[in-house]
Amino acid sequence: MFKKVLFTLTILLISSLAFSQNVNYNYSTDWDHDWSYDFWEWSHSRPLIELNYGLGEPKHDKFLSNLAKVGNSELKLGYSDLSVYDKRNADYILELEDHYVFGSKLSDKVKQDKSPEGEIKTDMIRFGFGERKGYGYGTEYFSIIPFIQSALALSKLQNIDESLKLINAADYKIAERYLNEFRFGTVAEAGVKIELASMLAVNASYEAAVIYPRYLVWKQLGSYALEFVGLHAIDDFVEEIMDRTPFAGPIVSILLKSGYSYAFYMMKKENMNWPFKTETPLTYETMKLGVTFTF
Repeated sequence: MFKKVLFTLTILLISSLAFSQNVNYNYSTDWDHDWSYDFWEWSHSRPLIELNYGLGEPKHDKFLSNLAKVGNSELKLGYSDLSVYDKRNADYILELEDHYVFGSKLSDKVKQDKSPEGEIKTDMIRFGFGERKGYGYGTEYFSIIPFIQSALALSKLQNIDESLKLINAADYKIAERYLNEFRFGTVAEAGVKIELASMLAVNASYEAAVIYPRYLVWKQLGSYALEFVGLHAIDDFVEEIMDRTPFAGPIVSILLKSGYSYAFYMMKKENMNWPFKTETPLTYETMKLGVTFTF
């Protein structure tokens, strides 16, 4: 209950910040930057290929059995746009915007160590598309950029340890809803990207994914709209900070956005379309390391 009250107050505070500032939603500026929100407008961006590997933990709040940790191998293909935020006043502040499609394998077989006896092994594939945004610091040859990612995905549980039928039939009944069926889900991720050269970057991140047992159109749209309003309010608030104190902007941005996204994820672990009373979803939390090549 405390978490729900705290998060509701956070949303109200962020929303008030957005509407208390006379926000101009026409993003036309003097900066040499394209503010287009067209996801597919990639013609002026750099192609990217990214490989990620991580260790994740599947969870379901209604499960009594323990699910084994999984390895996560992932490939992303897309386009990256890295530009100076404000050439006139802070040419060391960079803005990152990536768009990509991805495919992942999350399986007990992917990780190197064996799972403890009694833990239930799973095998899942997923694919989807997403975007990565962030502000950071850098020069022509080196940059460090904290970022937030969000993605939509289809996931299919291909296999689950059959021993679960004997260990806990109720748990197996829950898992069956995901087994051999593609299910819609969302992925939120926060991390840092370090560009070492014009073509090479390394990144580290923490991912929180939600997989829905079914899709409820209006509740899904309502939940997403609430999450979007909060993130948009934070964007407006961060831009005000960036204009006044550019150096502080990237740090404030990652702290507010990652905190908000993770709080929203924690609410969805119990109710998949929070704040609506809905089912408990399957979730994955993963620590990842990756390397990105841009051309």
